[in-house]
Amino acid sequence: MGDDMDLNAIRMFICAVQMGSLSKAAEKLQLPLSTLSRNISELEKNLRIQLLERAKTGVTPTVAGQKFYEQTYLNMEAILEAERNLHHDEQQLSGLLRITTPPSYFPAWKIIRDFQQRYPNVQIQCTASERITDFFADGVDVAFRFYRESDDRVIAKKLTEVGQILVATPAFLAKFGAPNSLEELQHFPLAGYGENGRLRLEKMFLQQNIELPAYFVSNDFQAILEYALHDCAIGFLPPYCVEQYLTSGQLVEILPNEPKYQHQMYLVYPSHKHPSAVLKAFVKFCLADNKCGK
Repeated sequence: MGDDMDLNAIRMFICAVQMGSLSKAAEKLQLPLSTLSRNISELEKNLRIQLLERAKTGVTPTVAGQKFYEQTYLNMEAILEAERNLHHDEQQLSGLLRITTPPSYFPAWKIIRDFQQRYPNVQIQCTASERITDFFADGVDVAFRFYRESDDRVIAKKLTEVGQILVATPAFLAKFGAPNSLEELQHFPLAGYGENGRLRLEKMFLQQNIELPAYFVSNDFQAILEYALHDCAIGFLPPYCVEQYLTSGQLVEILPNEPKYQHQMYLVYPSHKHPSAVLKAFVKFCLADNKCGK
């Protein structure tokens, strides 16, 4: 960074991009709006380029501004992290970690909880979403994802494989009976992930080209679990959602010998020469954990 570049101004610019608003950025940084606006304008003047498009509805980065944001964001995080941890050992690790996970991916919540119990001075912001996260535009540090990232700006570490199984309550089976094959499932009310009201079993079992009507479709495993537990349907669910209910006998696995399709779960984070101490500790913690989702 050049001599004329103010680190505080860069920090204000980064916050403005993340918040999409100068007023919200000023509020978050606890600064007068005039101070923040003046500093960002001076930064643009020193760089001799416009970084932000300003409108009544908020601010968005220009093409040059987006490039500058991506190049400075992680560096600024590393500087702030070094500042926070200058006189701290690993047990006193502190800072902010922003995480995204798929909805209802319970193993991630346990990992995050255990990590924060080990490092209580670390603040966690966790968002559950199916949306593909842009690490730089969204200000996210690390993500749990059911696919391998192709972007060469990020690193993807495989954590585990996750399949889905068929489950129902004893009461449901007493009322409807049990299917003896995947094809017979078309005669039963089914609940699971899907689209346009249909479940596609090629994403759950190795047998191909089986398409079944669904009684209930959701993008939330918790909702599907509720349908199964209340005798409403056969549920398509990951083992981590139903393990305790199988153990207690509240649910029974159906067609357990059918070969399962295994989805890959990855831990994904930006590739950077100087990742923050918090991110490095979290990645190490996750890769050492053996309870990520089977």
